[in-house]
Amino acid sequence: MGGRNLTVFPIPGHEGSHIAVYDPRMQVLLTGDMLYPGLLTVQDWTAYRRSAARLAKFVQQKAVVLVLGNHIEMKKAPRDIYPIGTTFQPDEHVLPLSATHIEELNTACEAMAHSPHVDVHDDFVIRPPG
Repeated sequence: MGGRNLTVFPIPGHEGSHIAVYDPRMQVLLTGDMLYPGLLTVQDWTAYRRSAARLAKFVQQKAVVLVLGNHIEMKKAPRDIYPIGTTFQPDEHVLPLSATHIEELNTACEAMAHSPHVDVHDDFVIRPPG
């Protein structure tokens, strides 16, 4: 990595082995399938909620200018998601999100607490198990 010191930490919930990677030189946080412009599917709600809180605490302590997930499933229009299986997305959302989106994700998870449900936001949709 060219002498870079990266921070790697667990963010299970979508899947048990997921990690986040932070590059302090670029101030970029890679969130994989935990947070991206799309349908955030959750296998383990309790773990996901803890991971959202961990990410929120992290961005409060570190400079984060870009949050990059794995892919895009949203359209440019707020709250508009492509159907599952779509292979042509001419009007897709941009990939980069921000630290503000992590705060929004954490706030949404805490608001749902022990009653998780599909929760639609402008730039992502949370879908807990069940």
